[in-house]
Amino acid sequence: MPAVFISYRREDAAASAGRLRDELVSHFGEENVFMDVDGIRPGQNFVNVIRERVAECGVLIAVIGRGWLNCSSEAGGRRIDSPGDFVRLEVAAALERGIPVIPALVDGSAMPGAQELPRPLAALSEIQAQQISHRRFHQDTGELIQTVASILPSLPVRQPVRSENSLYAEMKRSLTAWISVLAAPRKTLGGLNLEDAGTLLFAWRFMFYMIAIEMIITVARGLASGRVGDLVPLAVALNLQYLSAAFILHAAMAAFGGKATLQSSVAAYCFMAAYIPVIDVVQNPALDVAMCVFRQPDPLRAFQGIAVDKLSGWTIFQLVLSFASATAAWCRYFWGLFGAYRTTHRLSVGKTRLSFVLGLAAYVVFTVAFCAPFLRNTYRKIDCPADIGQVFALPRL
Repeated sequence: MPAVFISYRREDAAASAGRLRDELVSHFGEENVFMDVDGIRPGQNFVNVIRERVAECGVLIAVIGRGWLNCSSEAGGRRIDSPGDFVRLEVAAALERGIPVIPALVDGSAMPGAQELPRPLAALSEIQAQQISHRRFHQDTGELIQTVASILPSLPVRQPVRSENSLYAEMKRSLTAWISVLAAPRKTLGGLNLEDAGTLLFAWRFMFYMIAIEMIITVARGLASGRVGDLVPLAVALNLQYLSAAFILHAAMAAFGGKATLQSSVAAYCFMAAYIPVIDVVQNPALDVAMCVFRQPDPLRAFQGIAVDKLSGWTIFQLVLSFASATAAWCRYFWGLFGAYRTTHRLSVGKTRLSFVLGLAAYVVFTVAFCAPFLRNTYRKIDCPADIGQVFALPRL
């Protein structure tokens, strides 16, 4: 008899359930895994077979996607509220018989609360769920398989559970997250469970990796120009800037009815740090020019003595391309951050725009009022050339 029963809604998470079944079959064997797609012969009574199989199984895995709870019936109400709903029958039968139930959250879904579930399924909200994401599928299913094996120690295992707790796996995971956020930040973050403590921890590590890459770029730029500053205070300053921005933007969104928790907001902002290295690379020439002009007592003095008419076409191209690329990168970053916060907080476009603008304004005020002295001392440690001409070795008059 099957030891593992997979309960799912076809309209909700058929693909995820099928993929999960394949993993379970590869580890425990096809005879130990039941799924209605190929487990019921034509002519059999579906309801009776389901009840019998649930009674025989050792553990039930409830695959819960975003539409699992609110999937509507032909009559217009929620299917799960109907006593004859197959998914409800499966889970309720397992709970009534004391069979272990493991909720498997897929596609970024959240665990339903007791007040959202019909009475026979209310106990389901008290069970610890297993998050299964596309990006961490093998690692998440490995954890699920280990849980099933601990519940059913006599169940034979055909192959060892794959372990990805290695430096290579962390690098691979970070690279995947970096590319995904750059390509589609809103879709990527929408598919993650930002409420999960493990996701928050990885998000913070991911931001740390991005800042580390920026430090490497800063060192390379400093060595090229003969000036290297103290990177530790700079790294602290960057962390302070990013985290304070995450807190302030969350407060602004919450003030307008945002639904996300502080943990989700911080995790989303940490993942958006994927743009840090990109922005730092494309704005290098423009940043050097801006810093030199900013630090001069008389900004115009930075341009004195430069033979502008003798600049090479390549130098002019570098400057123009840097300013244009930096502007495009910053626009892409803010647009992605806007979409990410709109998704996590589930606000309308108008409310998101207003809260986003007010949040950024509050962040600027906070930075000027509280962070400016520390940041000013930090950035002063990165010495700047006497004038812009030294940055690009521009010709003198």
